[in-house]
Amino acid sequence: MTTECDAIIPFQRALPGQAELVENQKIAQAAAAIMAGRLIMWENGPVMALAGDANNPDMPQAVSKIKGDRSPNQPLGWITPFGAAIEAFDLSVVTDKRLLAFLENPDEMTRRLGALSFLRSTANMNYKTQNDISDALIPKTVPGQPASTVQLYSPTTNNRCSRLVRYAAAHGVRMAMTSANYHGEKEIVTYEAAKLFAKEAGDLMFLPQYKPELKPLRPRGSYPVISVLPDRLKLIRFGFVEPQLLADVLHDLPIDISPGLPSQEPKHPEHVLRKIDLSPADRQLKGTDLHDVIVDSFMRPPVITL
Repeated sequence: MTTECDAIIPFQRALPGQAELVENQKIAQAAAAIMAGRLIMWENGPVMALAGDANNPDMPQAVSKIKGDRSPNQPLGWITPFGAAIEAFDLSVVTDKRLLAFLENPDEMTRRLGALSFLRSTANMNYKTQNDISDALIPKTVPGQPASTVQLYSPTTNNRCSRLVRYAAAHGVRMAMTSANYHGEKEIVTYEAAKLFAKEAGDLMFLPQYKPELKPLRPRGSYPVISVLPDRLKLIRFGFVEPQLLADVLHDLPIDISPGLPSQEPKHPEHVLRKIDLSPADRQLKGTDLHDVIVDSFMRPPVITL
């Protein structure tokens, strides 16, 4: 198993010369593994994840072999800048004008949701066909079943993730991600558990992002999933961010933040970032400003002044 945990990858900061060289070597090594058809394991913000090339027809089977049972109708998360794949969403069904304007503005989507949440929508099947999108990212439609969906995650505000996605895309890779855990068990959020999982899963290359001792200082757990409905956004999976914070980030858009099912409650409730955890000044923020504060909380250890 290959591991690397020499330095924190900072949020939106340039790396010094030698660190930049070492980081580029690590990214190239990880991309080479993916292009060779292998999965890697990485620390993506608050959770460990399995990542690979969705263009590889063997990727879903490789994920299932590691994680256990997995529905073929459940899309893998597509890691891509929103602007590169927003056409995969079927926006013809969106009736709310504010919501449609938001979804037609990838830059604004990134400023609000980049690195905070998966965004799921009914898939544009014409886009799938015309761009040869794999079934791993947009499953085939099944008669009698709900319409196929696609879910995007923007890596823009995650330094290491963004670098790897850009590098891989330049070599024809469509990056896909799913949480690193065994079927029915909690996502892995600790460094030691991640090393063990990577070893058991077949000596996966493991790319940490933070020094292990910093883990208790940051929110941890799965990403929220927000679904696009015709007239609103709906939180369908509780993640590492308190729903009210997501509502404040998307304050001027119609959004339903009540998941409604016990199974959608956070798997790591003790590590959920809640509004009360923020400084009094930050609790008043909304939109892009609040987004940046939340991202900063899991890209670097938070410093809270009460």
